[in-house]
Amino acid sequence: MQLKANAVCPQIKLENDLFKFGDCSVRDKQELTFNLENKNLTSKVDISFQKIPNFSVVPSTYSLRPNESTVFKILFQPKTIGKIDSILKLYINKIYDIDLRCFGIATTEESKSRKRITSIKDSPNPNLSVTQK
Repeated sequence: MQLKANAVCPQIKLENDLFKFGDCSVRDKQELTFNLENKNLTSKVDISFQKIPNFSVVPSTYSLRPNESTVFKILFQPKTIGKIDSILKLYINKIYDIDLRCFGIATTEESKSRKRITSIKDSPNPNLSVTQK
């Protein structure tokens, strides 16, 4: 009895593996997108992503048909203040993996959501007076 098998390595095209989110308030979110393409003309590729704090991917799993491409979103949703530098693994067919580096700075909750006072009635301080020029 003779056995014969052909192994096919996945062929994908990833346009970026470094994601810089910049500043984001704690409990807020920012998103960046990237395109992933299955360059193989005959085999599908199953994609999944590691779950890590502060970052997530939508969709979290996907099957790319031969010669198909799709757009993924990486979400930065910081839980604590500070610089966050993480490696997010992209899994291919649950066998291969690619490191995606994700970097963001989590700022205080009110730093981006400060309300600008435009009149006395908007002010939380009743003793505040506003003068117009």
